[in-house]
Amino acid sequence: MTTNKNTKKRCVKCDDYANTNGLFICVGCQNMFCTPHVSQHREELNNQLEIIVQEHDLIQQQLSQSSSNHILLQKINDWEKSSIVKIQKTAEKVRNDFQQIINHSKQHQSKMCHDIATNLRSARKIDNFSEMDLEQWQNKLNELKTDIVDSSSSYNLVKDNKHSPIYLIQIEVKNIVDKNSNVQLSNHVDDKFGLIFGPVQLDRTAMHSTHVGDNEVYGRIRGQQKYSRGRSMIRFKIERARSSKQLFFGITTTNADLDQRLWSDPATIGWCGDNNIWQHGCHNQLEDQSINNQFQMGDTLQLVLDCNQKQIELYNERTDKRHILRVDLKQTSFPWQFLVGLYSYSDCVTII
Repeated sequence: MTTNKNTKKRCVKCDDYANTNGLFICVGCQNMFCTPHVSQHREELNNQLEIIVQEHDLIQQQLSQSSSNHILLQKINDWEKSSIVKIQKTAEKVRNDFQQIINHSKQHQSKMCHDIATNLRSARKIDNFSEMDLEQWQNKLNELKTDIVDSSSSYNLVKDNKHSPIYLIQIEVKNIVDKNSNVQLSNHVDDKFGLIFGPVQLDRTAMHSTHVGDNEVYGRIRGQQKYSRGRSMIRFKIERARSSKQLFFGITTTNADLDQRLWSDPATIGWCGDNNIWQHGCHNQLEDQSINNQFQMGDTLQLVLDCNQKQIELYNERTDKRHILRVDLKQTSFPWQFLVGLYSYSDCVTII
């Protein structure tokens, strides 16, 4: 606080309007105080400080507490227990059903075996049988053996996906900004390979793509999901690559013609594994060569589609390097879809 010697003003705390002596001005609130009320004002500030300190200590205590009592973790634990109970009940039912089937089959086979034994004992006792009888009994034994073998291999477990008592769960990350790093978290989506053009083959899960044609002929695969808002992340793994420098990861628009060459298509934007960028029909080197965006077999890549900021990101988990490209919506309009390019025979990329 500083003393104002030029003018005399009334203390904001005094009821006596005539008291204008010994006043001080607070540089914080810019109010005037007399000598007695300076101490009172300072005490008020100390009290406010104490409230802030207590609030800080409470937050610090919350941060130091274990996260094991988080409500979401409790929900996960409840789902786990419920799923285990359902699995145990289902397994017990299937075991009982299978045991009944086995018992019924064994009863039938035991009856056949008993009938054959009765006929054999009777024939041996009266000593009255011929080659025809022997052939008949042998045929019945062969029939019984075949029935036993067939019954042991005629059962199989079938997955009932339509009426499964258990549903899978996963964590959905909403768009949150880490204020310390200025990096926005992305929602990991369950996308799959969709439309293909060129010598590419997908497995039945549509998560595994393989180049099956001649070398130096690009095969293109577009994703199934469409993106127009938010931040979404797809993780790819380079399983095999004869020339990883020619692999491509990026995006295109839903209406793009995959028949066009990747590097000349104005709707295509992304990265090639040789530190090159294919951006709206232009083929350029990365400006920052220190990023080293070269791909290798075994690399795991995170492709982020940030529709809010109109940009895409590629993060290589091996090199811990991230590169960002701005998207021209006039060239690559919403909705977006991811685009992967395979160049050589047996090149293989999976979604993980």
